[in-house]
Amino acid sequence: MNKVLITGAHGQLGKMLSPLLPEALLTDVDTLDITDLSAVLKFVSDHKIGTIINCAAYTAVDQAEEEAELAEKINVLGPENLAKTGAKLIHISRTMSLMVKGIALIRRLMKQIPFRCMGKRSG
Repeated sequence: MNKVLITGAHGQLGKMLSPLLPEALLTDVDTLDITDLSAVLKFVSDHKIGTIINCAAYTAVDQAEEEAELAEKINVLGPENLAKTGAKLIHISRTMSLMVKGIALIRRLMKQIPFRCMGKRSG
């Protein structure tokens, strides 16, 4: 397991983060439903994912009470499923005040993961 996966890549945070990690695999709900544990486990295994950066979130604040079940599935069950894969999980809050700190942290963490040419992690 040596690849990086960014979930929620079509969202605001995912769009900001993905250019910083051009070697990462990018998914959104159209390619990986994080609320489906079997789909998540299969995807992570098939693609040999070692690190997951979860940018997926239910963000329609005004509709959250009307769609409480959906919001909970995406914001609670989804990250739980990602954690069950055994890959390292970085879960970033969508809160704008934390976004800059989160990206700075990811940059520091990614510098600690050695990559060879062609985006392959060594060791």
